[in-house]
Amino acid sequence: MSANSVGARQLAQAWGRILSGYRPNLSIEITKECPLRCPGCYAYGDEHLGGDVTLRGLSDYKGDELVSRFMAMIDRYRPLHVSIVGGEPLVRYRELNKILPSTTEYPAFLSAVQSVANATGVDLIAWSPQPEVKEQYYARVPMTIELEGRFHQIAKFFYGIGQSDRIMNMENITLSKPRVVDQDVHLSVQGLATAFRAVEDAPSTTAGQDRRAGGGG
Repeated sequence: MSANSVGARQLAQAWGRILSGYRPNLSIEITKECPLRCPGCYAYGDEHLGGDVTLRGLSDYKGDELVSRFMAMIDRYRPLHVSIVGGEPLVRYRELNKILPSTTEYPAFLSAVQSVANATGVDLIAWSPQPEVKEQYYARVPMTIELEGRFHQIAKFFYGIGQSDRIMNMENITLSKPRVVDQDVHLSVQGLATAFRAVEDAPSTTAGQDRRAGGGG
């Protein structure tokens, strides 16, 4: 057993904490604002917040108060994974610049991809970080990857990427080298995996407000 392996005692302790009320995953809704008007948006549904209150009846925290309250929740609940949701969370890009890492974290990104590969039995053969692509409020952090595995393992890998707590996109996917091994179809896969990070020099809200007032969305 390696030094990083989880023993039966640690596993029992972790399950004990969960059964006693510990929440390993935490979803924090940092704003109700959104510049879009998507039909059927769940966020303003009567049951979105449990049925006792709706988003329209709440007020947003902003600025340092939002950041301090966000970090207080992290300190209180000590989650293993955090999801930041809204509304549109990027409306609070100034606050996100303080909450999210402002530097590229390729090791964490690669670790997240590797974890999904390990869980699904897929072999991560090669990876190559690509130049960042800056958008208005965030930066795309792309990485080309090459995988090998059985057909159903590949399908589970893509599903696992979509279910990961870290936001990751998969695109430009190519399947190649199909072959039958022990009555299973094995494939090689090349694709572009993309993660995201906050940017430090995001523009002021004036331009975004003008664009929304003009009907953009």
